[in-house]
Amino acid sequence: MASQHTTPTPAEQRDWKEAEDDELVTDSEDDKADTTVKFVERERREVARKAAEAEQQRKVEEARAEVQRRKEVHGECTVH
Repeated sequence: MASQHTTPTPAEQRDWKEAEDDELVTDSEDDKADTTVKFVERERREVARKAAEAEQQRKVEEARAEVQRRKEVHGECTVH
């Protein structure tokens, strides 16, 4: 069942003259705040992605170094 939108009664309507300045936010201010939040979240994700890539690269380099070390150790053991 769809909800029906009703117009508030005069008693339910707010007197905006009594609102604090920080409560009066224009749509463009809302949009700016939303855009800022989205930008910050995008930046946070980008930093996390780069950190994950760097960690993955570090693990690859460690694995390569370990393979090389094992080759050198096993190579020395098999030499007659």
